[in-house]
Amino acid sequence: MQRLHHEDLTGFLLDNQPKSWHHLMIPAISPQDKIYYDGGYPHYFKEGELLHQDREGYEEIERAKSELGSFAFAAQYLQQPIINGASMIKLSWLKYYHFEPSFLSIILSWDTAIKTGERNSYSVCTCWGETQDSFYLLDVNHQKLEYPELKREIIAMIEKWKPIVSLIEDKASGQTLLQDLRRETNFSLIGMKPSQDKITRFARVTPLFEAGKVLLPKYRLWRVDYESEIMLFPCSVHSDQVDSTSQYFSYIFNRGIVKPVVRSVL
Repeated sequence: MQRLHHEDLTGFLLDNQPKSWHHLMIPAISPQDKIYYDGGYPHYFKEGELLHQDREGYEEIERAKSELGSFAFAAQYLQQPIINGASMIKLSWLKYYHFEPSFLSIILSWDTAIKTGERNSYSVCTCWGETQDSFYLLDVNHQKLEYPELKREIIAMIEKWKPIVSLIEDKASGQTLLQDLRRETNFSLIGMKPSQDKITRFARVTPLFEAGKVLLPKYRLWRVDYESEIMLFPCSVHSDQVDSTSQYFSYIFNRGIVKPVVRSVL
């Protein structure tokens, strides 16, 4: 069936009679490598593979994302309804902008991966514009890249947005990237070393979303994927966009621009 809500018929049966049913959940686009068994026969789906490309290809899927938004798309196309209120970010906290104001600064935040295999993480860059009292998400670069392509992508993003500084996680491939870019360019780079777990880092950011200080673009296709990840976190398959966001605000907090408020995540 097509999921509509976490308390729809499927949700009710799984919550109340979980042992009475075999739950076969196949999303329109696979979020990860998975094998589905139908009548004992295995069906292999790779991450990013479409369920029925002849019926709904990538163009149709992207159009559905744009028209439906993250919540309806997650339920109807991914079979994964987002439970508003159960995640660390609530729907009512999400604020949007139509036009970009003048910014005091633009900063790039990179969370890099070292491998590009199907089960490995994405390399993600979130681009942020800062005003006197708000933070605008301007761009998201979300790809699986080998090291040479990743370095070229970082250079391209810096040349595109002209940030005052680029934050790169100082571990794994990020360490080598920092060394190479510092040797080969004059870019302003800062290596970031996370000192807490993912959930704690993101919990420090949630008060800014709640206060309406974080604004997302109204008309960008990548916004749907970003929203889905932050709304499903910490249960999302990937958390690279969350980590990139946490890293940016960690830099802001440490700079003393905004004082973090630690809320309970339990």
